[in-house]
Amino acid sequence: MTIAELRALVASVPQVELSEPADVLQGIDAEVAYLESKEALESIGTDAYWPKWNGPWWIMLLLHELGLTQRIPHRVVSATVDSLAELLQTLYPDTLSARAVPVVARLNVIARAHGIQAPALDRL
Repeated sequence: MTIAELRALVASVPQVELSEPADVLQGIDAEVAYLESKEALESIGTDAYWPKWNGPWWIMLLLHELGLTQRIPHRVVSATVDSLAELLQTLYPDTLSARAVPVVARLNVIARAHGIQAPALDRL
């Protein structure tokens, strides 16, 4: 197969619009509703990163990975940026632990998608 044939083959692939099953959409809506809740903000205020696997940070990360970053409530992103910056400054006052770098990097991407500048995280 030539490059021209491969390009033609790729160009001929039809665009497909995928739709999520109703239960998946309801689950996403429930997670967004939780992020909008007072409980989520209180959890972020206590610890931006924990509880692991079902806390606000992990829900934000899941939505981001699904391409739904804009569904994450702006105030939750802002609260997480502030809380995580404070937590990391406490844990690593001189230099950022290599273990924390992926968290900071992901949060910066999410924050920027919401138009939030995170200089406190940038300097860590």
